[in-house]
Amino acid sequence: FWTSKIHPDDRERVDQEFRASIAGNSKFHSEFRVLLPEDKIRYLETHGIVVQDVSGTPIRMIGVNRDISDRKAIEIENCKHPRTIEVVPPCVVNPPP
Repeated sequence: FWTSKIHPDDRERVDQEFRASIAGNSKFHSEFRVLLPEDKIRYLETHGIVVQDVSGTPIRMIGVNRDISDRKAIEIENCKHPRTIEVVPPCVVNPPP
């Protein structure tokens, strides 16, 4: 069910990351867009771990999703308007008298 809410351009990548996590019994981490009603898009970051039965067979994944839409909006804006970082010479802590 949850995968149907993932943005179509992100679904294949997220599915591959998810399957690789289960196959390798490793932690799952991904960032992707989800589609909400009225064509709204939010960005999520997800972290999960594979839960295995006593024989080592994956039986489920537990984890958390975090809305990172505000952070992504800032990142996108920064890409549109790159800034020059000025290098400031080190300050003199103890100048001579």
